[in-house]
Amino acid sequence: MFRKNNEDPSYNAVQSILSDSLGITKRFHKSGIAAIVFPIIVVDGNLFQSRLTDAGELTVEEADELTLLWKCPAVGQQHTIINIVNFKHLAELVRRCNELADALFAINPEQRASILGRSGNEIKSDHPSLDF
Repeated sequence: MFRKNNEDPSYNAVQSILSDSLGITKRFHKSGIAAIVFPIIVVDGNLFQSRLTDAGELTVEEADELTLLWKCPAVGQQHTIINIVNFKHLAELVRRCNELADALFAINPEQRASILGRSGNEIKSDHPSLDF
């Protein structure tokens, strides 16, 4: 979707989240702490995906969550995975990301809380409705 001034809000959102993710990664890298960053774009509205059927027809379906594989040499990788999720399903995505991070680092939630300086599984954001 393009606006009158030829800006593409979807592209801008992807570029913004990648820039923020890279900044977080660099900050942790400088401190010598390993970090996993899950770039997520949250949409407070409906998400749709389109695809071609085997017969070559275009279909459009509503989705709660989508995954975008973005070619992004700026972050030092050939591709970056970006999750796009409807706000109503954000808590579930965060839960799965926490489980994946725990499995990759082989730590339990209490150990992670100790490392992050937070109690339990508490995640704090700048937006009160996003605290888990």
